[in-house]
Amino acid sequence: MCGDVMLEGVGSVSEANEQREQILQNIRVDATRQQAQMSLEKAERHRRLDLLMSRQQLETTAFQTQRALANEHSNRVLSSMFSKFSLIQKIIQGMG
Repeated sequence: MCGDVMLEGVGSVSEANEQREQILQNIRVDATRQQAQMSLEKAERHRRLDLLMSRQQLETTAFQTQRALANEHSNRVLSSMFSKFSLIQKIIQGMG
């Protein structure tokens, strides 16, 4: 009987070690899954940020283009007005 008790005790320790190893393995698997999920979430955040930055760059470029066109138009209008005023001034000087 004493030998049986010893074997049962060894078996219990062995089973406890196996259970502990299984628990540790489950923890490792869970940690790996969580890490993979976090990596996916991080990649998704980066993708969204890249899209946002690209869109903002396009909007900025569009704004700068519109501003350049507006400036060019303003310059043409001012140049035309200056030419007309110069012509009017010459006509007035010629009359007087």
